[in-house]
Amino acid sequence: MSFRLKLFGSLILVILVAILAVYLIAHRSTAEQFRLYVIRGEALRLEALKSALIDYYREHGGWEGVREFLAQGPLPGGLVQALRPRLILLGPDERVLVAPDPRLLGQRLPKGLAQEGLPLNVEGRRVGALLSGPVVSQVLEPIERGFLSSVNRSLLLGGLVALAAALALGAVLLRQLTTPLKELTAATERIAAGDREWQVRIKSKDEFGQLGEAFNRMAMSLKRSEELRRRMLADISHELRTPLTVIRGELEALRDGVFSPTPEKLAELEEEAKLIDRLVEDLHELALAEAGELRLERGPTDLGRLVERLAGRVRGRLAEEGIELVVELPAGLPKLNLDSDRIEQVLHNLLSNAERYTPEGGRITLAVEDRPSEIIVSVADTGKGISPEELPRIFERFYRGEQSRSRRHGGAGLGLAIAKQLVEAHGGRIWAESSPGKGTKVSFALPKA
Repeated sequence: MSFRLKLFGSLILVILVAILAVYLIAHRSTAEQFRLYVIRGEALRLEALKSALIDYYREHGGWEGVREFLAQGPLPGGLVQALRPRLILLGPDERVLVAPDPRLLGQRLPKGLAQEGLPLNVEGRRVGALLSGPVVSQVLEPIERGFLSSVNRSLLLGGLVALAAALALGAVLLRQLTTPLKELTAATERIAAGDREWQVRIKSKDEFGQLGEAFNRMAMSLKRSEELRRRMLADISHELRTPLTVIRGELEALRDGVFSPTPEKLAELEEEAKLIDRLVEDLHELALAEAGELRLERGPTDLGRLVERLAGRVRGRLAEEGIELVVELPAGLPKLNLDSDRIEQVLHNLLSNAERYTPEGGRITLAVEDRPSEIIVSVADTGKGISPEELPRIFERFYRGEQSRSRRHGGAGLGLAIAKQLVEAHGGRIWAESSPGKGTKVSFALPKA
């Protein structure tokens, strides 16, 4: 069964149960109230007999023989005569003295019914009550049954009209509910077939609209992931092909005797092999970080000392390239629970990236800022900067703003991607700020807690 058929069947069942419950309750209540109404109405028609019964009680000092009195001849009042088959007389103790059914004699009526009777008072004392109508047998006269039947027919007709209206409105509602689901199903099948461009139409802002927006975001994310995967495979192939081509060419030249295996040539081959090894290691580390399987050896770390130690190692090399390194450290930095090797790797990647983009005579500033809940570390250079279009993408794998740059000197474009994963593994965040011609500043925050 389709979802629409199940939902429609459930709706019909709920409506039928509701209408049946309303009909039964209304029918029962109407019948009971109409019965009481008839009893009260007939009690008013017994006024003519009331005086005769009170006179009879005074004359005889009780109700002895009243049954024969009521059974003999015409009763006082023409209307009362027609009520004889349903007359009931109660005594002072509300026991039945006279009734059309002999089995009721001597029994007590329910208190509610007894109170509906016409009271018989002698000298201020209640000596009985007189009732007429469907008191016990609940048998109605033909005209009474006709009226009650018309009321029941009206209730039934109203229920059928309500059922028809509810089904019509339910069909419209079901269409509004199932149409978006059909569109989502069709879109899911299109995406499963490989069409990552497909988007569902958003027609409302309710839960279905929110589901459609979430689906479209998922589709865009899948499309972007697919593009990144393809680009990553292409970049990996390219990054590996370049050093492998160099190594193969050099080996062929050595084999053919084009040049002899001098220490310089062997050093070049070793450097190309190191490039491949570094690329493979970076990819492995990045895959572990993205899968959440990167193991961190945390411990109390003096971030200030770590920064000074790293700065001391790279300052000489930067000075040889004509680049000034400025370190800004505040006093009294607290120790953080970090994996010092991983954070040092982050700083090394940021410094290496800044070094590539900083010209001779430029400056790299490594600064640490102590904030109430986190420590901010930033690396700023005086290079040419990054355009606003490229800035959001610099943390992507294999992304390099300067595509024509040498692979050997420019790196594989994994440094910032690895830095991002390592910072986030520590519960931190990383971001970049840049303006063309004014340099670039990459910062990351590490929580104190």
